[in-house]
Amino acid sequence: MPIVVAPAVTADAFLDLVTASKQAGQDEAVAAKDQAKQELQRQVKAMLQEHIDTPAWNALIERARAAAALGESSFELLRFPCDLCSDGGRKIDVTETNWPTT
Repeated sequence: MPIVVAPAVTADAFLDLVTASKQAGQDEAVAAKDQAKQELQRQVKAMLQEHIDTPAWNALIERARAAAALGESSFELLRFPCDLCSDGGRKIDVTETNWPTT
């Protein structure tokens, strides 16, 4: 059986392999970022179509009251992505009075 000798690796060939590897990593990162963005957009769209009915809203209010009665100084009533707001949630963060318009 003949002996097969691997071709020599030149400096240029080595650099080409390094460049290709880095590019592949960057491509994977971009693809992952795009996939995460699409998933967030899907979640935002789904949340915009949801509605909290009166019994569910009343239950949330009662939980907030119970937390206050136990001395809690804060209670997270609802949580949603800032992408649901036209300003990215800025007016909510700084407690501007017209935040519901966003």
